[in-house]
Amino acid sequence: MIIGQFTDSFYPLLDGVANASYNYHMLINETDNHSCYTIAPWFPNCVEPAGNILRVKSIPIFFEKYRFSIPGLDVKFKQSLISRSFNLIHAHDPFACGKYAYKVARKRNIPCVATFHSKYAQDFRKVFKFDFMVKIGIQKIRRFYRKVDVVWVPSEGTIDTIREYGFKGNVDVVPNGSDIGAKSLQEKEQLTQKGLEILRATPDSSILLYVGQCRWEKNLRFLLHSLKILRGAYGNFQMRFVGSGGDIKQMQKLTHQLKLSNVEFIGPVNDRTLLKSCYAASDLLLSPAHYDNAPIVVKEAAGFFLPGLFIAGTTAAKGIIDKKNGYVSENTPLAFARKIQYIINNAEQRIQVGKGAHSSLYCPWKRVISVVLNKYQEIIVRYNNKRDV
Repeated sequence: MIIGQFTDSFYPLLDGVANASYNYHMLINETDNHSCYTIAPWFPNCVEPAGNILRVKSIPIFFEKYRFSIPGLDVKFKQSLISRSFNLIHAHDPFACGKYAYKVARKRNIPCVATFHSKYAQDFRKVFKFDFMVKIGIQKIRRFYRKVDVVWVPSEGTIDTIREYGFKGNVDVVPNGSDIGAKSLQEKEQLTQKGLEILRATPDSSILLYVGQCRWEKNLRFLLHSLKILRGAYGNFQMRFVGSGGDIKQMQKLTHQLKLSNVEFIGPVNDRTLLKSCYAASDLLLSPAHYDNAPIVVKEAAGFFLPGLFIAGTTAAKGIIDKKNGYVSENTPLAFARKIQYIINNAEQRIQVGKGAHSSLYCPWKRVISVVLNKYQEIIVRYNNKRDV
């Protein structure tokens, strides 16, 4: 098979969609019988990580690090696409590249798969001041997923989100994976010292970790106020934020106002080997977001026997069984702080919960891509049979 993968989020971006599309690209191209071409926005000064990547002209988005693709106006790109033959098109978003993916699939009469990754309405509310504009955006997203041949979501919880958007068609769960992980606790321990250096932490107190975008939508104001309560009740912890984002300066300012001297913002850790060490050196992953559908960082952490703490009722908490493969808290800073304290005080239980996370949540990307390729083949056969009728 030759797969055409279209995405508006790809390397050098580091979000969940970029992580997924990057691993699809790399691992499909590592197989003997299949190949993948990725169509993604052009970024300045970007060194390509691999071959078979077609960059589309793009313009910067003033309020974020993303870029707006303009494939319809890129003559050179369209000419290069003519010489590429595909058996299936996969769109990873409903925006410029995703919409162009659908046009290519219809023009060539081949199947189009689209993955519903994110809670797009949250992003719309940040950009648009009026609710009617948010509703229009959701309507356009709903229309896009109604048109494609197959819709995938990365988790059972994401089905709830796409249903909230008014989509009533069939949905197939194809989970995300992780490209990093440890086979044993002993292997994890070997990475700990390096992780302490990167996190600027010491082994004499519990290390709490957040990995992801530093944006208020991730419910990080809630997290900082929880840490303030925890600091008053139990001060022997170190909190480390790994990541970047448009709100990081405001977060640092709030951290200073709350007098959280044991909280530090490390910045992004782009080297995957170094990120492994960060997970290995930590005691608990904090994931307070309502925003995320299927955060890849949870699987990455689970790969290093690192359990996460989630808020009950959120999409990210789906599949988490409290005190078995993770922890769940009520949605108040006080409850969240008390749960962290409970986890810190029950170290033996935390180790067992970490083992549960490793066995039930961790899934290597190679295993995921094997499933993906089988599904691609089934979709192509089904589409061709339907076309021939």
